[in-house]
Amino acid sequence: MHFLPVTSLWLLFNIRFILCEVDELAKKEILPQNGDLCSIQDHRSAIVGNHLYFMGGEYTFQGGDTASTEQHIYWLDLTKSFSVGGVLSSNSFNSTQAPDDSGWQATGAFFTSKSTLYSFGTPSNSNVRDSLPTYDTALNQWGTARVAEGSLNLGARHMNMHATGGPGLGFITGGGDADPKGMIQFNASDPSRLSWVNHTGENVPNTMGASMQYIRMGREGVLIALGGYDTTVPLVDLAGRYYPTRSMTSIMVYDIGTSTWQACSLTQYNVIATGTIPSDRSEFCSAVSASPDDSSFQLTIYGGWSLDRGKAYTDVYVLTIPSFRWTQISTNNDAETTLPGITGRKSMTCEIYNGRMMIVVGSDVRMGDTQTNGKSCNNSYPPIRVLDTTTFEWLDHFTPSRTAYSVPEAVYNVIGGGPSGGATTMSPQSGFNTTLQSIFSRNLPRPSTPITSFPSGPSQSSKPSTNRKGRVAGAVVGSILALSLLGTLIFFWIGARRRRRPVVPENAMSNEVGGQEWQKPELPNVENEVKRGEMRNVVEPLELDAGYGDAERRSRVEMV
Repeated sequence: MHFLPVTSLWLLFNIRFILCEVDELAKKEILPQNGDLCSIQDHRSAIVGNHLYFMGGEYTFQGGDTASTEQHIYWLDLTKSFSVGGVLSSNSFNSTQAPDDSGWQATGAFFTSKSTLYSFGTPSNSNVRDSLPTYDTALNQWGTARVAEGSLNLGARHMNMHATGGPGLGFITGGGDADPKGMIQFNASDPSRLSWVNHTGENVPNTMGASMQYIRMGREGVLIALGGYDTTVPLVDLAGRYYPTRSMTSIMVYDIGTSTWQACSLTQYNVIATGTIPSDRSEFCSAVSASPDDSSFQLTIYGGWSLDRGKAYTDVYVLTIPSFRWTQISTNNDAETTLPGITGRKSMTCEIYNGRMMIVVGSDVRMGDTQTNGKSCNNSYPPIRVLDTTTFEWLDHFTPSRTAYSVPEAVYNVIGGGPSGGATTMSPQSGFNTTLQSIFSRNLPRPSTPITSFPSGPSQSSKPSTNRKGRVAGAVVGSILALSLLGTLIFFWIGARRRRRPVVPENAMSNEVGGQEWQKPELPNVENEVKRGEMRNVVEPLELDAGYGDAERRSRVEMV
């Protein structure tokens, strides 16, 4: 019987094939680091529902990689409390591997629409003009979305300024790669028909290291841009090429309804005694809170970098809109101000949660012009900081249970009103021109309640494992056992079927047995056998029974 050896070879081949696949999958799988997170720098971040996501840039882990790029997207569950007073515990964040073309190597930006993150800025994919990598936060799944209109070169967009606002709108401009022109507007209000357009009209700011935020004012909303480098005309000194910084008194305004940039000059402002206009800077972060009655919007900035002075900042300012008043803030519980030397932060991102909690993600921590984090772990420089923009207290623990935002006293002392709003100063000191007066005389309604739950979301994602092949092999052991069982069942089934075949008597003359056609078996080879194909007639007299009388003799014909 030849079936058993063939089946065994077939099973061995399949097992070998599966083991080879296990090895290949193990090579493709990139496991996250096991240790606590010490530093993040040059990344992108966004909040979707109750989760804060970040990806790209460089990461340092306790007992792991140092200042390395990581091919993962990370997130924090903002419905839970966690410590932000030092390094971030590995129990506080989750991660999943990002695909090669997701933009994990670049600063770029995240745009959001409902439960989807759109990853903008992919250096390895800079020639792709009609698609974007996507991450479905509800399904914990990466994909690619086709963009129906436009033909745009994305680039890495290092040190860009970007904002997300309105129903699925995203904006990005500036940056330090290939001198990108214009401002790209991405529209995901209809996820089935994504589109983008490049606005290249007059007054598009050429910037690098600036900050931009969306404000719910005007017919379709406005963008507020400030700070950073002016890349229109580069300057050259002994150290090489650099750009001058923009004055923090010059606030750039973009009206989304008319696709027009405006300029508001704040050079004639009289700053109140408790504060001053911020020093010129780049690479700071910002976030926006709205008073309960929407009579004012507070744009809070933190930190930043001065190339001229060779120092980073750790201060906090608030620009109130539409009054366009700057207020310097004295924060509480800022442990970093007690550290020796002049310490500050740059290259971070800020995200606002529930309109009140400003979450600072990552940074390049500086003492003078020397970086003090990134190469080692230090609890004095936590990778995540949280500022309560109502009390202006730096928190040691993030807690999601705080009440809604109310206007801080330091702000309503300048613009009038109280904690619930009621601002009385509604324009810059020098007033608005006709166009800006029309823009800032109306508000847009607050957006509907954001997504707060995930049907099968990221809380189910993986934690680091110590056995790469073991994780993958475990998923295919069942397949190997199933193949073995299948082969065994087939073997016994065929054997049983053969045993059930009927046995035909040697002297049977009919070619049917049990209603089925029966093929006579080949005769054995015997001595003096006549060659095949020949016939011989043997006529033998047969003695008949007495009852037959004169019956004819019969002949027997044998075929050999």
